[in-house]
Amino acid sequence: MQYEIRYDERIVEEKVIRILLQPLVENAIYHGVKQDEDTKNKICKIIISIFVEKDHIVMEVKNNGMQIDNIRLKKIQSMLESDKNQGDEIGFGLYSVNHRLKLTFGNKYGLVIINEADWTIARIRCPFIKGED
Repeated sequence: MQYEIRYDERIVEEKVIRILLQPLVENAIYHGVKQDEDTKNKICKIIISIFVEKDHIVMEVKNNGMQIDNIRLKKIQSMLESDKNQGDEIGFGLYSVNHRLKLTFGNKYGLVIINEADWTIARIRCPFIKGED
């Protein structure tokens, strides 16, 4: 396994909700980097990127390991869009990250999971948080 962390120096001092990336990195390692016939001879990578997009901070955790199958991905996307915990079927970590973002910032923010080319991408979008802790 290889990993990279990329971030925009301009946002190093910006405030964000705590424990957003940990569940996403954990999922990328546990589910994405698993070895199967498709990934056995491949170096799996996890890339964490934090950058500015318009007036938002975007945080991505992506991996090129095993992708989420389409049926499961649709269930995950549905759960994230509805912001309803569906028990152990999807997992509490994804629900928790998404729910805390929506509670704090509103429904236009949150977590999205997609498969893109050979990557599974967990993408968080949140506004800048200015001020003290």
